Amino acid sequence: MVLACASLQDRYDLLHFYRDNLIANSGTTGDFVDVSVLPKFLGVNLPERLLKWQTYKKQGLALIDSSQEGRLGASQVPINTIYNGFDDTVKAQAIQAI
Repeated sequence: MVLACASLQDRYDLLHFYRDNLIANSGTTGDFVDVSVLPKFLGVNLPERLLKWQTYKKQGLALIDSSQEGRLGASQVPINTIYNGFDDTVKAQAIQAI
């Protein structure tokens, strides 16, 4: 009986290997942040501003300061609305298909 089911066990092991490999190599979701336009009121230095911006973003607010001095000067462009973020994760449907 065990030898008769050996091919099924091999198939089972192979499918689980590919599923686990797909999950392990799955990416993450994220946002593109132009650090040159992070609001100055969030902090004194860049790491502090970035951490505070990230905290607000996790609460559902992506703060910008369109009136920030020098933002449109020095050949800086307005906020680019093309990049909405990215999602490199594997969806549940892809995992269930395996």
